[in-house]
Amino acid sequence: MGTFGVSVYSALGAESLHPLSPLTATLNYGVIGPDGRVPVRIVYDHRALDGGTVARTLARLEEVLNGDIYRELASYIERDSMDCRAEAA
Repeated sequence: MGTFGVSVYSALGAESLHPLSPLTATLNYGVIGPDGRVPVRIVYDHRALDGGTVARTLARLEEVLNGDIYRELASYIERDSMDCRAEAA
């Protein structure tokens, strides 16, 4: 995918719909909503990347975050919860 970067300042309560960048692609995400949803976008140079490739990449990122990564984080929470119950007993 060429040169890429991440540009984020959502911790400040702001987001950019189209950050300017000299890179081939820039991943950017917005503020986490009360429902836990986060807008994620890739701003890219159409001369170097096809929009279909970017769309498939975003879909795959969502799939991994909501699948493998979610399950891994949930297992840590479950393990910590069991550890706390064992210590309390």
